[in-house]
Amino acid sequence: MRRLRQIMIMLIAFLVIGIFADGASVTTYAKSGKTKVTKKSITLYKGKSKKIKLKSFKKAKSVKIKNNGKSVVSVKRKAGAIVIKSKRLGRATVTVSYKVKKKKYQYKIKVKVKRGGANSSGSNGSSSTGTSSKTSKKKGKTKYSYDVRVISQGTIYSDAMVYVKTDNPDGSFHFEKEDCIVSTAPKSYINISFIDKKTYSVPGGYLVNVILDESSDNVLELYENKKGTFGIYTGIRVKIQTGCFDKEEQVWIQQMYERASGYVKQGYYTSPNGSKMTLPVEDIGEKHCMMRAMEAMVLDDFKYLKTTYDQDGEYVVVSEFGVSDQPYWKTMRVTCLLTTRIMRKFADKLGLPNEDTYAGYGDHHYATVIIDGEKVIFDASPSSKASLVEYGSWKMLDVTQLPNNSNAVIIKD
Repeated sequence: MRRLRQIMIMLIAFLVIGIFADGASVTTYAKSGKTKVTKKSITLYKGKSKKIKLKSFKKAKSVKIKNNGKSVVSVKRKAGAIVIKSKRLGRATVTVSYKVKKKKYQYKIKVKVKRGGANSSGSNGSSSTGTSSKTSKKKGKTKYSYDVRVISQGTIYSDAMVYVKTDNPDGSFHFEKEDCIVSTAPKSYINISFIDKKTYSVPGGYLVNVILDESSDNVLELYENKKGTFGIYTGIRVKIQTGCFDKEEQVWIQQMYERASGYVKQGYYTSPNGSKMTLPVEDIGEKHCMMRAMEAMVLDDFKYLKTTYDQDGEYVVVSEFGVSDQPYWKTMRVTCLLTTRIMRKFADKLGLPNEDTYAGYGDHHYATVIIDGEKVIFDASPSSKASLVEYGSWKMLDVTQLPNNSNAVIIKD
């Protein structure tokens, strides 16, 4: 009996942890409805691929594959599996969603593509022969001079903007973390005056975005590109401590929950203009009233991201640096995708099944929530027309004068 109990414990542990051949662990948890999300992290070497088997994938219908790093990896579907092939150093997240009968599956796979030495190999036995191992940390002889400053204004979460002051004429440099290139093209903030948007050059240098891991110290190294090698270490490291987006978002959601509870208790919601919306708990239930109160608060508290027509007559969203690079509950500016996320998070807190629903026009989305067996729509997106601004009416920023973020430390070896 004791032996049987030990075997059962080991079997349960195996199922919960989800041990894979490459040593990565997977956490599976139930989300809204019957959807299960499986998280996995894998490491590939440049030029190599990995086949990942997915549960019931052969019978899958309505398969959606989202790859946020198409320049880093490619993804192909095969019977019962997907194949992820590395293309360049960097990081990517691949999300695979599908349905088998009434059961929904979702895999979220974080991929890290590293350079491989002559003797390095992945779990699938792949190797990257003919390439050198990681460049020595000793400062190399660079052709140009470099200085850096992290200029993101708010608490840093998933990425940061870095100003690189250099006499490098074509921006041929990159940041690395753990053998991965983590620098990307920056967001086209409209209140920053770029000299050249192809190289993202600004007075005195360039702007780059760096990809960060949440809730950890990110140590990034700056390399000068050199033909035939992986680059020369400049002797500059940037150490950035990130916050935890999910944790702080849950704190904000709790605050909104308490506000909504107060309105439901008094039986009505009062908007800033003095109008009242009744919250009839006896007629539609407490959770439905909580969702309605939350929807009203979001509509009143937030504004749609500024939109306008540029000098060429193109309709654009105005991403303003210093505002747009902070969490939405600080900027108080949203899109329909963000308001859908908010309403779904609130529904999760209330234990209500929910999903993201495409409205069928433009790129508009809203939240569909199951309450007492019925689908209820919650569209908390403020009117985009109310946020129209004239092109050029915003204040232009001088990035050369912005201070280094307090969460970042510049280290010069």
